[in-house]
Amino acid sequence: MAHLTHERIAFESDGAIARITLDRPQHGNAFDLPMAEDFLEAAERVHDACTTGLRVAVLDAEGPMFCVGGDLQSFATAEDRSALMDQVTSTAHRAIELLTTAPVPVVTIVQGTAAGGGIGIVLTGDIVIAADTAKFKMAYTAAGLSPDFGSTWRLARDLGLARALDLTLTNRVFTAAEAQSWGLISRAVAPDTLPQEVESVIEQLASGPTRAFATSKHLLRTSTDHDFTTQLDHEAAAITTLVGEPAAHEGIDAFLTRRTPQFT
Repeated sequence: MAHLTHERIAFESDGAIARITLDRPQHGNAFDLPMAEDFLEAAERVHDACTTGLRVAVLDAEGPMFCVGGDLQSFATAEDRSALMDQVTSTAHRAIELLTTAPVPVVTIVQGTAAGGGIGIVLTGDIVIAADTAKFKMAYTAAGLSPDFGSTWRLARDLGLARALDLTLTNRVFTAAEAQSWGLISRAVAPDTLPQEVESVIEQLASGPTRAFATSKHLLRTSTDHDFTTQLDHEAAAITTLVGEPAAHEGIDAFLTRRTPQFT
C-alpha cells in the first residue's frame, strides 16, 4: 500500500486502485499553489502507476464541499496576482491533463458542492457519481474572472453552447439531477447509497479488461477530433488489435461458455 499525504492532497494506492483525495476541507478544498502542486504530484503518481498494474483511479474530497475552486484569499494577498494565477492554472491543468488521458478509468465522487475550478476537477472523471444533494455553480464571472480547469471545453461540448453560456454568464446553481439529465455527470444517487454505488463501480472496473478500457476511453475522448470516416478507421484498427490479445480471448470464451470472465 503506497501512501502520500500532504497538507492539501492525500494519495493512496494498493497497486490496482489509486485514490486522490482533496483534503483541505476547512477551506472548501480551494486550490492555492501548494494544493495545485500536490495535485500534480498525485496525478503523476497515477500516470506512473499505469505501467505497473494500476487498473482504476478514484478522485474524491473530504468535507461537506467537493471543491469551491480557486483560493481567492491567496490571490487577493499575492504581490503579483497574474503570476500566481499562471502558476496555479498551469500546474493544475497539467494534473487534469494527466488524469484525463490516463489509460485507466478515472472515477470522480462528488459528495457536496462543486464551484468554479471544482467543476473542472469533477469533469476529470470518466465516470462521475454524485450525491443527488450535490450542487454545481460556475461562479467565475461573479468574481470578474473567466473559467479554467478545462470547464469551457467540457461544457460547450457536453451541454451545447447556449446552456454553457447560460451557466457561465449567470452563475446559476444547477443540481446533480440536472447535471445527470444533461449528460454532464454519470449518476446522481441518494447520499446514503453513494458509498455502495461507488464501490460497486470501482470493483467492476478493477476486475475488468484494462486494455479494452484504455482503448475505449481514448476512442471516445478523441472522437470529436476526427471526421466520421477517420473515426471508423481508428475503431477498426483498435478492435482488430484487441481481438488478438489474451483479454479478448478470455472475454469471448467466457461469453460463449456462459461464465464470468477472469481478466488479468
